[in-house]
Amino acid sequence: MEYTTYKLFCKDEHVKEIYVGSTNNFARRKNGHKSHSKDETKSNRLYKRVNCNGVFSNWTMEVLEKCFCDSFFDAKIRERFWYDELKALLNTCRLRASREETNVLSVESSKVYNVEHKDELLKTTKSGIK
Repeated sequence: MEYTTYKLFCKDEHVKEIYVGSTNNFARRKNGHKSHSKDETKSNRLYKRVNCNGVFSNWTMEVLEKCFCDSFFDAKIRERFWYDELKALLNTCRLRASREETNVLSVESSKVYNVEHKDELLKTTKSGIK
């Protein structure tokens, strides 16, 4: 299944903290974040930070990569790679996977997916989909 790993960050460059996530439906996940940020009963770190720095419209959800994963767990390993790489401070939960597992699985799945979807990825990158 195709998964998208993304980062959510504030348009205000003074706000450095980011959130990293993964999903098999980017549009639905984006709408979920937007909806949750409006829900005052949601009190996690991400939504508190969103609401302290404008509202959701002041934040950008950007694709980091699209890759084919055999399982939800494999997608979470890719997410964990980006979480570590970008030092995502707004994530509440993090997957427990070793750096070695992350590197091995992420490199293998990314290479296969990138070869199989080269033209599609070039179009996505050139159009600047966010």
